[in-house]
Amino acid sequence: MPAQVFEVPASTGNTWLLVVLLVPAALLIALSLALWPRPLRVELTADALQIRGSLYGRRIAKQDLELSRARALSLSADTDLQPVLRTNGVGLPNYRVGWFRLRNRERALCFLTNQEQVVYLPTRLHFALLISVPDATAFLAALNAAPS
Repeated sequence: MPAQVFEVPASTGNTWLLVVLLVPAALLIALSLALWPRPLRVELTADALQIRGSLYGRRIAKQDLELSRARALSLSADTDLQPVLRTNGVGLPNYRVGWFRLRNRERALCFLTNQEQVVYLPTRLHFALLISVPDATAFLAALNAAPS
């Protein structure tokens, strides 16, 4: 007996369901790729500090930095300056970027990938910067040495 073949009828009316499911998924993937964390970079110029590689990156004029109050610290030892409340940002283990409230209730823009080598940099703009750098002491020395 020869094999019998039966055609499966084409789908009818379910195309909208496919669109409703696939379009949001494609948009989510595109947004994720656009906002995916990139390597953070801090640039010092004669007149500004520029933070790049993040949605929260910005340029802050050197005159708006309170260099006299800036310091190198370890967040595990300096618990008053630990970010405790994320108000707008990303809070993952070893990656905290965005706006946070510190334990001392100060508002801070954080770029943290390491808790041990951190620069605390108050500004005249009603917030502080917390930035992880490979050598916090060298970063502060470079910041203070940059011509105004």
